[in-house]
Amino acid sequence: MTTAITYCQRWNDKLGKPIEPITEAEARHRFSTDGPHWFTAVIGEAPEPDCAIELAAHATVVKSFFYYPDRSIRYIYEFDKHDDQRLFLSTVIRYEYPDKPGWHGQNEATLVEEIAYTPEGVCRITLDDTSKPTIEITDYRDVDVTPNWEAVPAFGDWASLARRDRG
Repeated sequence: MTTAITYCQRWNDKLGKPIEPITEAEARHRFSTDGPHWFTAVIGEAPEPDCAIELAAHATVVKSFFYYPDRSIRYIYEFDKHDDQRLFLSTVIRYEYPDKPGWHGQNEATLVEEIAYTPEGVCRITLDDTSKPTIEITDYRDVDVTPNWEAVPAFGDWASLARRDRG
């Protein structure tokens, strides 16, 4: 079974639809052309896709967005390009929202956890829990970041960037 892929300028999670749809040919051109050519590959069916991946030309910057069933953002994975062949998962941001039905914007999050990694194995976890008066920051060294490396995908081979579970 083939997973649906929709290409657009950006994905609107609140509305559950693409903004400024583009053709696969246009997305391929943006991916392979030098310059700040952004586009989004939406994996799965609207209005509740599996993932939306924002990419810059040549995958110089990649952000993968994962959603709750109500389309509120659950995770954002940010990848940085380190050479022509590898991406590094540098940041994971997790959102939790109030227990009320419906879509929530990121500004409504009751908990935001950001995990920032370096290729040298340093990790900083920042936890912002709105029920507490402080933000907790914890640093770790000698973290195994082997799972954070990804091959730069060929155009259309988005499965590795759409993986939510990374160990």
